[in-house]
Amino acid sequence: MLSVRLTFILTICACLEVSAGTYGQQITLSVRNAPLRQVFNAIEKQTGYLVFFNNELVRNARPVTLNVKDIGLEEFLRRSLKDQDLEYGIVEKTIIIKRASPPPGEQAAPVIAEAVRVPVTGVVKDTAGHPLPGVTISIRGTKKGTATGANGRFSIDASPGDVLLLSFIGYQPREYVVGSASDISIVLRVAVSGLDETVVKGYYTTSKRLNTGAVGTVRAETIEKQPVSNVLTALIGQVPGLDITQQSGIPGSNVTVRIRGTNSLTAAANDPLYLIDGVPFLSNSTNTVPNNFRQQPGGGASPFNSLNPADIESIEILKDADATAIYGSRGANGVILITTKKGKAGDSKIDANFSKGFGKVARMMDLLDRRQYLDMRYEALKNDGVDIGSASYAPDLLQWDTTRSTDWQDLLIGNTAQYTNAQLTFSGGSANTSYSLSGGYWKETAVFPGDFADTKASARFSLNHTSADQRWKAQLTGTFLKEKNNLSPNDPTHNAVTLPPLGMDLYLPDGKLNFAGTAFANPLASLNQQYDARTTNLNANSLISYRILNGLEFKVQLGYSNLRYTSLYTNPESAANPVYFLGPANRTAEYGDHTTETWNIEPQLTYDVRLLGQPLKVLLGTTFQRSTQKGTLDYASGFIDDALLENKGSAQTVSSKTAYSDYKYNALFALVNYNVDGKYLLNLTARRDGSSRFGPGNRFGNFGAVGAAWIFSEEQALKDALPFLSFGKLRLSYGITGSDAISNYGYISLYNSTSSYYPYYGANGIGLQPANLANSDFKWESNRKADVALELGFLKDRILLNTNFYRNRSSNQLIGYPISQVSGFSSVPFNLPAVVQNTGWEIELNTTNIERRDFSWTTSFNITLPNNKLIDYPDLASSSNANTYVVGEPLTIVKLIPTLGIDPNTGIMRYRNRFGDTVTNIALLGVADRTVAVNTGKQLYGGLLNAFRYKGFQLDVFFQFSKANGMIWNVNGVYVPGYYGNLPQYVYDRRWKGPGDTDAALNKLTQSSTSAAYLARPRNTDEAAYDNIFFARLKNVALAYNFPQAWLKKVKIQNLRVYAQGQNLATFTNYLGMDPENQSASIAPIAVTTFGLQVTF
Repeated sequence: MLSVRLTFILTICACLEVSAGTYGQQITLSVRNAPLRQVFNAIEKQTGYLVFFNNELVRNARPVTLNVKDIGLEEFLRRSLKDQDLEYGIVEKTIIIKRASPPPGEQAAPVIAEAVRVPVTGVVKDTAGHPLPGVTISIRGTKKGTATGANGRFSIDASPGDVLLLSFIGYQPREYVVGSASDISIVLRVAVSGLDETVVKGYYTTSKRLNTGAVGTVRAETIEKQPVSNVLTALIGQVPGLDITQQSGIPGSNVTVRIRGTNSLTAAANDPLYLIDGVPFLSNSTNTVPNNFRQQPGGGASPFNSLNPADIESIEILKDADATAIYGSRGANGVILITTKKGKAGDSKIDANFSKGFGKVARMMDLLDRRQYLDMRYEALKNDGVDIGSASYAPDLLQWDTTRSTDWQDLLIGNTAQYTNAQLTFSGGSANTSYSLSGGYWKETAVFPGDFADTKASARFSLNHTSADQRWKAQLTGTFLKEKNNLSPNDPTHNAVTLPPLGMDLYLPDGKLNFAGTAFANPLASLNQQYDARTTNLNANSLISYRILNGLEFKVQLGYSNLRYTSLYTNPESAANPVYFLGPANRTAEYGDHTTETWNIEPQLTYDVRLLGQPLKVLLGTTFQRSTQKGTLDYASGFIDDALLENKGSAQTVSSKTAYSDYKYNALFALVNYNVDGKYLLNLTARRDGSSRFGPGNRFGNFGAVGAAWIFSEEQALKDALPFLSFGKLRLSYGITGSDAISNYGYISLYNSTSSYYPYYGANGIGLQPANLANSDFKWESNRKADVALELGFLKDRILLNTNFYRNRSSNQLIGYPISQVSGFSSVPFNLPAVVQNTGWEIELNTTNIERRDFSWTTSFNITLPNNKLIDYPDLASSSNANTYVVGEPLTIVKLIPTLGIDPNTGIMRYRNRFGDTVTNIALLGVADRTVAVNTGKQLYGGLLNAFRYKGFQLDVFFQFSKANGMIWNVNGVYVPGYYGNLPQYVYDRRWKGPGDTDAALNKLTQSSTSAAYLARPRNTDEAAYDNIFFARLKNVALAYNFPQAWLKKVKIQNLRVYAQGQNLATFTNYLGMDPENQSASIAPIAVTTFGLQVTF
């Protein structure tokens, strides 16, 4: 009976599988007296099927003689096994060869022996021979399953012919057909399908295939192709839903990061949570504490400038509630997980990487030349009906050399920046202990005149150890970076685009700066102001785990980070116009010192078990975090010489300011993950957070989420009906996260020390004054997130399409509520019952266009269509934000004065006030007349990557794109064409040229502050100042060549690669200013080109 059952099962499997799987498989073979093994080899080579057989059976088989062409697989098998005591069965891509079933009535003992389930033991390893613990193993068609232990071994009851299904995160799934051997060895290969790549979700890992949340991943290979010093700029355009704006092209400048929009009315409360190896990292500028701390241009110094991009293994962007709820309140605005590189087992090796490059401003303004400028100035004087007059009236026309031209853009921002990057890594180890040591050096100069540079040196180490019995594991990682940035505190770009294009000497014969009296604001003066910033960044992390029982593991993660930022800003005599320099009192210096220190401890207990035969993961943990910030700012003046400015003790007067804050955060969290048949996935998360930023009684909040997914492509009916669909998953999530993104100590009254300038018993006194208005009742902000996604794979995952819709609603807004100045304060911490909604579509498409042995071409495309809206704001009309927000409109609107265009007869701009009247004098228009709302938020953004591989060559071309409303006239800060100062060509061309000019977009030229044209001058509060701006930027091009291994083996080199990389190479846009992303007079991101060599020994 067992023989009959086995034969029946094989026959059914063959009928189900062969009909779809063997159709179209054609074989051609001509052999004479060939061993049967040779015939099976031909089947595997021509069809890709795996032939499983018992060596003894095949060894005793008769030789085979065949001469066939293009016959079907089953027919070929029948002919090959003719007159053999063998039969076959087909299960998916496996052909099973077994002894033929005996005729009815004959003894079937041998078959019975094969069908009996017996313990099958074995080990699962990777391609390097290392055991893989935690591999899930099940028998197809049954509920039986197990998992490999710490040493990679397993045991399961199975029969010959049973198919073992093996799966492990980060590795390709595999099927293994059980034979007669009782102890087997199975090798898993690293995943090549994007669906099987590892996804880090904070406290645990999964794969893209089994992920129930919205997570984007950027790996080291993407980061390493971009010559950037701030790793966040390498993420621009890479992940749908992740919006990053580079605020300036100045080295070390800050970036703005938003994940799925703006949730809070408080701008600083919209930053995501950053974690480096599990330790929270600073998100705001490093020079913002204490207040009035001197900032470098470009929004201050980014803390991520103190992190070496070469040290990073991967970056995960967690977006929806399922992915972020495990972080509770800290994940309200999304989470960015940064994982640094760790040691890997293998032979010791040294990897050296060196590159050198240069950078230029890629996009200069098209400004007026000397002749056009003079025509503009004289036309303005003619329009006003006046002569040149005195030198103070028109210094450019009377004191400058009008016969000589000066290209201020070339002079001030036209230099070539130099880039140097060197990295050295030493790594290796055994299966139990691995290590990695690395060092890095980066230097980047500026495009400004002068000796300016941003220089960094870094070091990293990683040590991993596993005990011999695989029960204890320890991981220790540390990174350190030291940076010196002496860039100017001033961006000369504004001067470069506004100074008259006429002749003016920058220096006097004695070498001092030339100011021509007061006729020339020498642009080099601001570059003489010294700005010296020093940053040290230390991150240390350890992870210790112990396997208590099979499936039960305890681990604790310990983290520490210390980020210190010191700065010196000086204002020497050499930077001042002698006319205004009043002696030592004008020599000033500022000394800043700011440190952020964070401790993080997270004990966790993980239990992996099988419930009803299906894998279940339970995670329990707690978080203890403490973060302190302290800073001092000393302001000194009265230096008798410029050489003494760095010595604070040489100042005549010194005033100091200090700041200190202490933030404590505790949490309990739990996670349950259940996987049924690899098709039905459920993820439950709960967390209780406590924050020191709230008063007693309000410090704790409860948050949680549920995520579920259905991999419908695993349903047999769909497999049969849609054979082209290789993967299909429907994913849903909903949850509540919170936010405590408000300043510390808002619930208690604070006092500052102050000096009294009124006599107190005959002398000034020192006292205390209130620093804030306390509110002990404000509570957690709440963010409810809903997410639905459809993930599809076609043609064996050659095409992967993900479509995601999200809706986030943030309520109970934490703000500084404006109050009357009569109280002595401007605001009070408050929960505003306003509701902000973010919805959007995220689409991601990855295709393998061509995949051949020597050539491949892949494409990755993503686009985000966001929509932000203020849903509710009680009593908005009577609040101080009445002229800022509109219910039903995005938070990013600007309210503008409606314009009626240029009067063709007078050349004067006309405006409409709130009563509908036409007005030409802007002094008569106020905030209440701004009745037009324009959304300046992004309407869409995304990226497009095409990657080509030909033999040893690799070429990657990446575009970033964006569309939004923005300012078209705010190019140089000048809103009165005709005044002293240069203009963009397109502004000059669109001026009013005379009566009857109906095409004019700007007033007639004027240089008088009392003229009608001046009174009607265009401003950034006018409707006409905005237009829709689209740009596509060639963000990155990376070309590399890997030398053939056959060559390298001769010289005992493991890897040798030469490469060229480019960043921000070109911008295609309808915007006529310098940078369509910032739309201001700051320097745009620099176009960088580097050439490098990487060698591994």
